Amino acid sequence: MIEGAIAGAFSGLFMAAITVVAGPIMLFRMAKNPSPSFLALQARIPPIYMTMGIVATAYPGWAIIGVTTGILYSISAQEWPGSGLGSSNLVYTVAVTAILVIMAAPFAVLLKKNRRAIAAATLLMVVVFGWLLPFLAR
Repeated sequence: MIEGAIAGAFSGLFMAAITVVAGPIMLFRMAKNPSPSFLALQARIPPIYMTMGIVATAYPGWAIIGVTTGILYSISAQEWPGSGLGSSNLVYTVAVTAILVIMAAPFAVLLKKNRRAIAAATLLMVVVFGWLLPFLAR
């Protein structure tokens, strides 16, 4: 189980590094051509504070998510062994993919201008947590 937690922490920190780079870029794109709801948010919270919030919370937040998914991977590897789709545990990979797609769908509907970025981020999380994490945990 400790291997899963360590692999999850690494995967989470990898995602945090990507978030620290991509998050402010996406925020800048949204501030450049804001929607009415983003204008209202921007009036209350300046973009620099939003950027600092992304940077300050990315590493601890993704590390916690990574360790949690690593532990879940370890449990699923014990309970439902079996490889598939290039992963060492098919059940885990399918579950991670389904959960991430379900979580991304509302954002894709609400943030129509950022659908490509949301799809790319979802695909990246599926790759990192669905395939990289099981590979590192072996």
